[in-house]
Amino acid sequence: MKVALLSERLQAYLTQHEAQPMSPTIIPGTLEVVGDFLYGLAVPQAWRLQDIQRTAEAFVFRWMSHTTQAMCPGCHQVSQQRTHTYLIRTIQDLPLTGLTVYHIIKENRYACGNPACNAATFVEQFEEYADPDARLSHRLKDFLVRQALETSANALAQSVRALGIRVSRPTVLRLVKSQGAAVVAQNLARDDVWVLGVDDINLRKGNASTACSVFLDAQTHRVLVVVQGATEAITQKVIRKYPSVEMVSRDRGTAYAAAARACGLPQVADGFHLVQNLHQAIRDALHQELGADVFLRSGEGWIRGVNAASEDPGTDATAEEPSEPLIVVGPAHRSVADREQRIHLAGLTPRQAQKYRHTLAILELSESGLRRPEIAKRLGLTPRDVAYYRKQAPETIDTVERKIDAYYAMRDQGQWVQHQKTLAPRARPAAQSIVHPYHDTVWRMFQAGHNHRDIHPVIVQEGFTGSANAVYQYLLKFCYEQGIPFGREQHVIPPDERTAPAPPRPPQIAVDRVSTTTVYEHLLHEAARQREALRQALTGPEPESPEASDSSDSPEDPLWVNRTQYSKAVADIVFDTQPKATSTAKKKLDDAAWRRLAQVVPSFAPLLACLVAFYAVLLHGEVARLDRFLAEYQAAAFEPVAIFVAGLKKDYAAVMNGLLYPNISQGPLEGTNHKIKMIRRRSYGRAGLELLNALLVLPWHYRDQDLQSAPARSDAAA
Repeated sequence: MKVALLSERLQAYLTQHEAQPMSPTIIPGTLEVVGDFLYGLAVPQAWRLQDIQRTAEAFVFRWMSHTTQAMCPGCHQVSQQRTHTYLIRTIQDLPLTGLTVYHIIKENRYACGNPACNAATFVEQFEEYADPDARLSHRLKDFLVRQALETSANALAQSVRALGIRVSRPTVLRLVKSQGAAVVAQNLARDDVWVLGVDDINLRKGNASTACSVFLDAQTHRVLVVVQGATEAITQKVIRKYPSVEMVSRDRGTAYAAAARACGLPQVADGFHLVQNLHQAIRDALHQELGADVFLRSGEGWIRGVNAASEDPGTDATAEEPSEPLIVVGPAHRSVADREQRIHLAGLTPRQAQKYRHTLAILELSESGLRRPEIAKRLGLTPRDVAYYRKQAPETIDTVERKIDAYYAMRDQGQWVQHQKTLAPRARPAAQSIVHPYHDTVWRMFQAGHNHRDIHPVIVQEGFTGSANAVYQYLLKFCYEQGIPFGREQHVIPPDERTAPAPPRPPQIAVDRVSTTTVYEHLLHEAARQREALRQALTGPEPESPEASDSSDSPEDPLWVNRTQYSKAVADIVFDTQPKATSTAKKKLDDAAWRRLAQVVPSFAPLLACLVAFYAVLLHGEVARLDRFLAEYQAAAFEPVAIFVAGLKKDYAAVMNGLLYPNISQGPLEGTNHKIKMIRRRSYGRAGLELLNALLVLPWHYRDQDLQSAPARSDAAA
């Protein structure tokens, strides 16, 4: 330490002058000791403290320069010829006790002795403390930039004001961009980058005009630079800035591949993007094979509502490939009479019955391979209606089955109606109704199974002048007063059916709609399970942690333990501290449905085998396995898979290097892209390319500074 204790320095100084009174000559010496103690390690040694002024808001330190020579900033020639003029300069420094610190320096002016220099005189510069003509010291700038990396410029300018730092938001942004520009220039001149990683990102989602390329050191994961554009020419320009680069890591982008090829550098295709491209090919193949939805039949039977082969002999149902094919798997169809019996037992209204018939017909015609427009033409519907009925098919069929169950439940309980109507609290009695004089006719026809619409014309001939709704209201009131259940006319069981034995319950049927996306996710899940088995066969099973074993054996969640700063009463309110019940929710696609689909749909097994085979290629990292995979699937029956394999063959060298160098990954680049998105969201999309570069490269710069200064600090402490 240059200054150990202020008391020791003052004591030594006063000992030398103990025989003398406190004269004006002693005061400057004391100030020199104070200045040396406070800023001896921060300000230039040529500065001598002249005075200290303290106000309600700031400390003002007045310094005088005692240099004897200075270097001309124009010609860099040292001059020892001082002039008789000075320059008063004010620099803000780190605050003290919450007060702003200003250094007012009286700088010397020198005459330049170089006749070729344009400057006759110049003012000395202390660049180790502050930039020329700067109003902030290096220490203060460094502090502000470090804090700005963790927050926004606007928030920082407001928060540091409480510490005693007086800066504006534009000043903070200017400091961050200036420091970031210097680091980017250093990064573009690095000679220790051996593997260069590159990836693209759109600053505005879906807007290709905002595309940028992100470059980083693939070995150290250091962000180097973000440049505007994602073209081959721009990529070549950046790659040629690094003559030490021996390999380029990239995704499957053709522009980056062409740029690396033009620079004569080997390339590494990232394994993550290879798997991602294969997953997309599998998804496309499933959608081509299955369409948007898969309908699974279940139950004891099915109904055949339309005979697609005989409905229109002049139309070949299989002539055209359906744009939205539909796979329906399940038991055999049943007759039209069975369908009509279900409509009767469910007591459907004419509109509900028509919807039920359309739904069954649409499912069957879709199964036969017809497209939506052709189905709409056959059934006299619009394509939009066909899409609606097909989407509502599971709910429509389930509603009919529940109504049939309710019918048999009524018969078991001796009830002849399904729904019981209610009356308003102040409804007049049935005896006061205008229908009451015709009670005998009305009740006789109602018991015979007729509804109010059938009864109304008969009593009109007898002199009734009211509406059909009056008949309906009279029947409702009379049944209510007599304690007779009353329901909708469609649900009233005819008298001859009341005494006859109930017909056998038609077989239960149901349709489950499963999206192709769910099938795709289940296919990936099954492939991941087999991939894990392959990995364990290569490396052995991973040891299970005690915490994981305890949690798996416990049927319920472990008791909640309060490890927060809240009291137990407050924690019970803030957190859900009750043990969680075991979820019994049905999976989107259970194992039985999966096995049924795997048996009927022929595309599942080969697609699963293709996934597992490619996983094995990546896990083993053998070029021979890659060659076998390409040879086996280059003529795949599924067009998306064949296109994927053709892309692998075209990019064979990069894919092979990806197997030979598994430690080179695009993962850090993907993380950098996520960080860029976070920065853009934090700044409401207003962070431009210059600020993005600064916020990405400066953390690495300060990390290097901290690592370099750590040994120096430890040596000083020792």
